[in-house]
Amino acid sequence: MKFCKECGTSLHSEATFCPECGVQVAQPQNNDKNKVQKSPHESSQNKPQNAVSQTPKKPTIEWTKKNKIIASIVGACVVLLFVAYQLGSTLTDKDRLINNLGEAILDKDSEKIMGMLSSDDPRLEITADGVTSILEFLAANPSYYSSLMESLNYQSQQFDLIGKKAEGDSNEDFYDYSHSIFYLKKEGKTALFFDKYTVEVVPFYIRIETNQPDAVVTLNGTEIAKSNSNDFSIEHGPLMPGVYELKSQYAGEYTILETSDTVSLLNPNDHYSYADLSLYGEYISIYSDYQDMAVKSKVFINGNDTGLSLHEAQEIGPITTDGEMKVYAEMTFPWGSVKTDEIEIDGRNIRLTMSTPLNEKEKDTIMDTIHSFAHEWAEAYESLDEAKFSTVTSNYLNYVKNDISSMKDYDRRWKGEYLKGIFDLNSFNVYKVDNKYYTEVRTSLYYDSVSYRVDDEDLTTEESENNWVYTLVYDEEKQKWMLDDYSSMYSIDHSNSKELVASGN
Repeated sequence: MKFCKECGTSLHSEATFCPECGVQVAQPQNNDKNKVQKSPHESSQNKPQNAVSQTPKKPTIEWTKKNKIIASIVGACVVLLFVAYQLGSTLTDKDRLINNLGEAILDKDSEKIMGMLSSDDPRLEITADGVTSILEFLAANPSYYSSLMESLNYQSQQFDLIGKKAEGDSNEDFYDYSHSIFYLKKEGKTALFFDKYTVEVVPFYIRIETNQPDAVVTLNGTEIAKSNSNDFSIEHGPLMPGVYELKSQYAGEYTILETSDTVSLLNPNDHYSYADLSLYGEYISIYSDYQDMAVKSKVFINGNDTGLSLHEAQEIGPITTDGEMKVYAEMTFPWGSVKTDEIEIDGRNIRLTMSTPLNEKEKDTIMDTIHSFAHEWAEAYESLDEAKFSTVTSNYLNYVKNDISSMKDYDRRWKGEYLKGIFDLNSFNVYKVDNKYYTEVRTSLYYDSVSYRVDDEDLTTEESENNWVYTLVYDEEKQKWMLDDYSSMYSIDHSNSKELVASGN
């Protein structure tokens, strides 16, 4: 019995091939030396004339179960490799990448777009806010979207032409990303066989300048810098394409200065933009009537105390002079505080005005003093007794003493009563001499009286109007106004006046 040398299977003596593995079985050589060898000539002569020459048949391979399994596996691998190649070719196709990006833009799928974009500049961060800004612009500008997609498709065609160029075709018109904020980039191979393409984002930069120290610069509401000089300059980036709101704000001691600028980073031919965020505030000086007479003063801007007096409010700022802000001052005098009129800040030199440094309460006090004086005057001159006065200074009292003494010497007398007083409210005037405060008031005093000699018998009284300018001085020790002097005048203005009537009349 024979055995297969390849797999060890037992074989029939006449077997030519192994039935298990299909290996050809070697035939034994004929070693019969006693057998007479015939010459080829003899053989051919002894062969029948009509005999057909016999050719050896090729052995038939018998397919075993194992053979079939191996063949099936090999075939399946070939199919899988072919499918994988086709799938890989489809998934890495640059035109498919461009179409998917276009659909994501139309669908406003920012998360998907973020996953499809990249940048050559590792400092450029692909953010959701950046993608949203681009989507908002494209939604408002449909034509820009069309140009963007045309540019990417054109770039794809140029890559195809570059491939043909290696075969001898010429290509002179490839413009990479000079016409689009997105550009197609080939980055070697993926899975060893396929060209890898990415959509790259063009990085942009902004040169920002401002002229105000301590100004805070923000980009879309986020602080990006703080100025430290009056010629501050900074380059900010890289930034994604989009429309950005830049703002510079200075929160000063007296005011807030602010300016803004909108920058469109959408022109791929110009990666660098410029934004001038200069702040235009002035340094102003504030003055007021009566400021030299005030004991102290305060300056208020937009109702807030600046902490400065009028004498200190020189060259304050920076502050806007466009009329949006207002200023007034409060001045303190020995008798109280008075506010100036509030006015708009519309220039560098601001003069605050007030008609008088007397508040309404103090005006009433002065008029009451003159009213009381009129009563005392009638009593003093009728009784020829200067002691009746309590509202006059020693200066005026000396005048009264001399006048009463003269009346006594010349036998002149006065008899009557005080009726009323009318005061011109527009006439209050205050001034300061030798550290003393004076005020003048135009007044009409009415008396029902008669002047006579001691030997006159006909004493008929009549009403009279006496127009005087009374001068009062403020007694800081007594904290009251005292009548000090007077002068006559023709008449007073009754258009804005106040009347005080004597009691009993």
